[in-house]
Amino acid sequence: GVWIPRSLFGGGGGGGVGATMAATTYATTPNAAAALDQFSRKLRRRQIQGSLPVAKRTAEVLRLVISSEKGASKNSLIDAVKRAGSLLQSSAPLEVSIGNITKRVLHIIRDEAAAVLEEAGGYDENKEKDQLKQESSTESMQNQMQELNLGEGVQKQRMTRLVSLHNLLDQVTTKGSAPEEKIDSARRERKLKHNVIEAISDLMDELEGLRTLIAEQAGEHIHAKESILTMGSQRTVESFLLDASKKRSFQLVVAEGAPLFTGHKLARDLAEAGIPTTLISDSAVFAMMARINKVIVSAHAVLANGGIIAAVGTRMLAMAAAKHAVPFVVLTGLHKLTPTFPQQSNMVMNDFFEPESLIAYDALADLQIHRDDNVQIPNPGFDYVPPHLVSLFVTDTGGVSPTYVYRLLKEFYSPADYD
Repeated sequence: GVWIPRSLFGGGGGGGVGATMAATTYATTPNAAAALDQFSRKLRRRQIQGSLPVAKRTAEVLRLVISSEKGASKNSLIDAVKRAGSLLQSSAPLEVSIGNITKRVLHIIRDEAAAVLEEAGGYDENKEKDQLKQESSTESMQNQMQELNLGEGVQKQRMTRLVSLHNLLDQVTTKGSAPEEKIDSARRERKLKHNVIEAISDLMDELEGLRTLIAEQAGEHIHAKESILTMGSQRTVESFLLDASKKRSFQLVVAEGAPLFTGHKLARDLAEAGIPTTLISDSAVFAMMARINKVIVSAHAVLANGGIIAAVGTRMLAMAAAKHAVPFVVLTGLHKLTPTFPQQSNMVMNDFFEPESLIAYDALADLQIHRDDNVQIPNPGFDYVPPHLVSLFVTDTGGVSPTYVYRLLKEFYSPADYD
C-alpha cells in the first residue's frame, strides 16, 4: 500500500475541543495560547494547506511560544516546544512539515544551548560527579548522626572535623560563589533564549525565500531544446520552469494530474508565459516518455530512506521514466525532509479525498439508492515513490542524491527528537 506518516509526536487524528483546551496549557501567555488555538483550528478545518504555508506558520507560532515561555533553560524550552508541536501535529497528522519544523526548532535549542555552555567554559563531567558524591557523603553523615541521636555539640564537632579535614576550602569557595553562579546561570538562560529566537527568525527567512532559491538553480538542470515532463500543478515546479524559460528555450509536456486536473491550469499559465506547452492525459505518459529528456516534479514529503510522498500518479510517472532511462528530478525544500521510514509502525494508510472528483453526487446517490454495495470509490491523494526511482533532489541548498539524505538528517535534526 501507499503510506504516509502519522503524527510525528505520537498523536492521533483530529483535535476537537480537547485540542483547543490543551492549547491554553501549552503556553505561558494568552498570546501564545491564542496563536496555538487559532492555528490548530485552521489546521483541523483545512483552512491552511500546503507544506510551505504550514511550515511558515508553525515556525512563527513556535517562536511565539518560546518568547513567551517563563523559563529559559534548555529543558523548559524543549518541553514547551514539544508540547506545542504535539498539539499542532495532532490537529493535522498528515502535514509532516509541522513535525519537521518542530524537530528543527528542537535541534536549534540543543545546538544553541551547547554553544552557550561552551562559551561559558563548559563543565567538567568528572568534577560534577565528584561534587555529587561529596554532597551525597555529607548528607549520609548528617542522617547517621540524626539516627544516633547525637548531641548538638557532638554533631557540630563531627561536622567541623569533616569540613576542616577534607573540604574546608571547597566549602568556603562554594558559599562565596553561589550568588555569582546563579547570576551566571540566569545570564546564560537569557542568552540561550535570545539566540534561539534569532535562529528561528533565520529559519523563517529561509522558508520565505525557499522557492526563489530553488528556481535560481533551474539553469543548471534544464538545457536548451530539451523536452521536460511534469504532472499536475505545483507552485515550486511552476517557479522553476518560469525561471528556466528566461535562460533556456525548451518544450514542456504537462500531464493533467487526474482526478483534480490541476495540470490544465499549469499548462495554460506557462503557455501564456511563452513556454511551448503540450497537455496530455495521465494515461499517455508512458507513450510520450520516449520523447522526454527529463521529468521534474515536487514532493509532499521526503522520507529518511530517500523515497518521497507525492501527488497520486507520481509513482507511475517515475516508473515510466526509469523504464526509458529518463532522469527523475524532485524539487523540494528541506522543510519536507522527515526522519521517518515508510515501513515504520507509526504510519497510517494514504489520505483519501471525497469521491466528488471521480463521480457526480447524483450518480453516487443513485448507486446508494439501488444499494449497489459492489461499487467502491476510493480517491487516494498520495503515492509513495521509492528512492531507486529518484535521480536527484533539487533543494534550497543545492542538488542532493537520495543516498545523501541520511547526512541531511544528522545536520538538521537531533536523534533524541526522532520519536
